[in-house]
Amino acid sequence: ASRDSGRFNSHTVDLNSNFPGTETDLTKMTVGREPETLAIMKWSVLNPFVLSASLHGGLVVVVYPYDYRSPDAPMDSPNLTPDDDVFRHLAGTYARKHSDMFRSPQCQEYFDGGITNGAEWIPVSGSMQDFSYIYTNCYEVTLEISCCKYPMANTLVSEWEKNKNALLSYMEQVHMGVKGVVKEFRTGKAIAKATVIVQGIDHNITTTERGEFWRLLLPGQYSLIVSSPGYESTVRRNITVMTGAATWVDVVLTPVPTTKPPKQYAPLDTDFVFTTKPEFKHHSQEELVAIFTNVTEKCPAITRLFSIGKSVEDRDLYFLEFSDNPGHHEPGEPEFKYVANIHGNEVIGREAVLLLAQLLCEQYGKSRRLTTLVNNTRIFLMASMNPDGYEKANVGDYNSVVGRFNAHNVDLNRNFPDQYEPEKVHHHPREPETRAMMNFILARPIVLSGSLHGGALVANYPYDGNKEKVERI
Repeated sequence: ASRDSGRFNSHTVDLNSNFPGTETDLTKMTVGREPETLAIMKWSVLNPFVLSASLHGGLVVVVYPYDYRSPDAPMDSPNLTPDDDVFRHLAGTYARKHSDMFRSPQCQEYFDGGITNGAEWIPVSGSMQDFSYIYTNCYEVTLEISCCKYPMANTLVSEWEKNKNALLSYMEQVHMGVKGVVKEFRTGKAIAKATVIVQGIDHNITTTERGEFWRLLLPGQYSLIVSSPGYESTVRRNITVMTGAATWVDVVLTPVPTTKPPKQYAPLDTDFVFTTKPEFKHHSQEELVAIFTNVTEKCPAITRLFSIGKSVEDRDLYFLEFSDNPGHHEPGEPEFKYVANIHGNEVIGREAVLLLAQLLCEQYGKSRRLTTLVNNTRIFLMASMNPDGYEKANVGDYNSVVGRFNAHNVDLNRNFPDQYEPEKVHHHPREPETRAMMNFILARPIVLSGSLHGGALVANYPYDGNKEKVERI
């Protein structure tokens, strides 16, 4: 009844030690995570969960955060959250409503009141309940509800009877504390990602895309501080929290009264925050490949790097794919591509694609906008379709054609078939870079695309060609 057989996943990994924790490098949130872990992480971040529990076996006790304990901390010392009173209440609610749990000992183990702090009991790094509390707005505990991990089926009725009331009573605790909506003064527009602080408690929550918030609190008097970049902070004092139902609190924030905010008030667009300092320089082909490779190593669960062919001078034409299921087309999910550096001397698009790749990797799981984009789109990024031309181009070149063409002196953006010569689609000589891109496009249901050029500031839409084959630029 206490064997480890089946405890781990198919990679022999304990999933309840596989989540990011307090000690995790923020640039490596997804590194080394199992598919099951990543699925729960995505689900947790994208949904406004307030209260949660994971159900385990092998003991009869409720374990509350934190599970993690610093290696320097004394043995058997607890690691308490700023919301320890709330967690003790939540844990105690389940234990008291369970028919046996609050009576110790259980399973030859003694726990006062049937609850324990995780770090004080068995320290665990990377538990799901620590992840939920640290990285989402959700409060979570671990329910150990049977001495035997996999008991005989004839005991299930008894186990259900022991736990049924506790399961419902714990669920009802989601309706405690305060809740409300944060809106903008005059417009009534919901303010997303506003910070809600309970004065005296060092743990903040943020509002949803609809401006909603829920904050679990015990009965008492509280003051809330609500803030958001670009708005004046507001304080709601003497809020009374009663037993039985959450207190509703509407919050209105007033925009900072300036037509052009001073720098210190400028709203911070968190969708465009790099967690590692980006390198603004021109990158060689070798550096380009190294950057793409580094992105795949940091974000292996959402990226795939592959070559679609070779240039005239035998350089790889790399695409970096972003998707929550890389390497696979998902029914109903559209596919998108950016292609840069078709003309080797037009380099801003090349660097923009490299920065975009870094941003998508670093903000996945943090920015709702970028996470939703990756989860619902198959994205392909090519930083250079003309690496041979790039090698010939010169820094500081304003308007020459040096490096514009490939190694055969062909303009790749004039080398594709069009509607005026359909008979030449398969028979007209194409450059290797062109053939590789044609094969890639024809093999996939790409819905939307953009090619990035330089030398002008304009968005150019079809058609480019004309029957007379006259070029005006």
